[in-house]
Amino acid sequence: MLAILFSVLVGLLNPFTQVQKSQDAQTKQNLEQLKSALDTYYNDNLCYPNTLPFGESLQSGNNVYIENIPQGINCDPSTGKNCIRYETDGSPCPKWYILFAQINSSSIPSPTSNQNQSADFSQSLACPLIAKNNCLPNNYYSGAYNVYNSCATGGTVDCSYVSSNPMPDYVSAPPITPESNCEKDFACTGGPPARCNVVSPAGTGTYCSADCDGQC
Repeated sequence: MLAILFSVLVGLLNPFTQVQKSQDAQTKQNLEQLKSALDTYYNDNLCYPNTLPFGESLQSGNNVYIENIPQGINCDPSTGKNCIRYETDGSPCPKWYILFAQINSSSIPSPTSNQNQSADFSQSLACPLIAKNNCLPNNYYSGAYNVYNSCATGGTVDCSYVSSNPMPDYVSAPPITPESNCEKDFACTGGPPARCNVVSPAGTGTYCSADCDGQC
């Protein structure tokens, strides 16, 4: 009994465990917010978006469904590592979607295959697709993808399509490139990022590139 109480106390006081729990809670909240935005998008457009520009807003016309699409805890946009992944049927007007994410608590087991997984095991992974037969990407348990143990879905997922394709690529928002047009009487000050301020005499100064060089 004392050993059990000690283990519980260590878990409560372990800062690493607390960080993981906090990250897991944030991941679940991100998925819920994104799922709500996607479902509202579908109600307005009768389609889900083909892709999600993670890190940017989801909008259609004048309607903004979410200001900043969450990329995932510890997401590295340059490689896609630890990033949320979005899958649809690939059609011009998708009728279903899957959001793949990661729950990193040490209490969640690491599966080694997608064969004969139990219902209890599938619930611990917080991904409803694992409880179905052949309803996961064909490399879901391999290499870098075996950490994607959480997901959210919308619409009626086509399991045959999902199981015959690999995990979807991560699509990040396009990088913001500095303005390259030169406009006289302005110069770069401050930064990064650079800001343009009026300077004198007329005709002098620089344009605002990333490193604030280049004469007008």
